[in-house]
Amino acid sequence: MSTSPLPPLVIDVVDALGTVLITVTGELDLQTVPQLAAVMTPLRARQCELDLVQVPFADSAALNFLVRHRRDALAEAGSLRVVAVSSQVRRLLKVAGVEGLLLADPDAGQSGSTPF
Repeated sequence: MSTSPLPPLVIDVVDALGTVLITVTGELDLQTVPQLAAVMTPLRARQCELDLVQVPFADSAALNFLVRHRRDALAEAGSLRVVAVSSQVRRLLKVAGVEGLLLADPDAGQSGSTPF
């Protein structure tokens, strides 16, 4: 029995006017978080916005990375704001109690895909 491979993780980076917008498409889990970390780690000292609206699934590895990256960014005078999330990612952040810590506007759009 063979399983079809998951679609690849796609990470787009746009550097505009001092803020870096990182848009992620695909699942964020133990297997794919290292790809995101490889892109975002060099940007720790920058003002970064993360768009996760096209992420249908994220696990604890993704959550751990986001919290650690935010902490490390703040230590280097950078920042991380999650500016858009899918409903699944919003639920993960809410259950973990970090919705207010990571989301640019934690109260906006409580249903479905949420661009901020």
